Amino acid sequence: MLETERLILRKIRREDTEDIFNCWMRDERVSKYMCWKASDDINEAVGFVDFELTNLENDQWNRWLIIRKEDSKLIGTCLLFYNQDEKHWDISYNLGYDYWGKGYASEAMTEVIRYAKSTLNVTEIATAYAKENSDSGKLLTKFGFETIKEIPYDCNGNTIHTTGYYCRLLL
Repeated sequence: MLETERLILRKIRREDTEDIFNCWMRDERVSKYMCWKASDDINEAVGFVDFELTNLENDQWNRWLIIRKEDSKLIGTCLLFYNQDEKHWDISYNLGYDYWGKGYASEAMTEVIRYAKSTLNVTEIATAYAKENSDSGKLLTKFGFETIKEIPYDCNGNTIHTTGYYCRLLL
């Protein structure tokens, strides 16, 4: 578990399924630039939770749910994992639409990056985002991520094909 001034970042539990579904998994505004597609089928959330529960003990897969302290409300998720295919650490996040623009992503990512450096001794983190998702680009720039190259970027469950930016942060 990680903690910030306003947030608790904790591991996923089976009883989080409905909150995950309602917070972001059924919202097309959230899924637009993500690899998954929004769905009205709660079984999508069940599958997500099942997958995450199988990775709880995997130190190369670090998923946290973002919980707001003031009301214990689940507002999003973040992930730090070792990408075996590309041989680097990768970071990502998403928030429910109602929580965009309030500084929560920045606060959570600050703590995850600190954890990556101080606990896992990570020296470099990579990520990618769709060029149309300028808010994510601004957030990554704030943290010092450097754009390395343009890449093909498929999102919204492979229904949107666009250009993305591959970025990295040296710690």
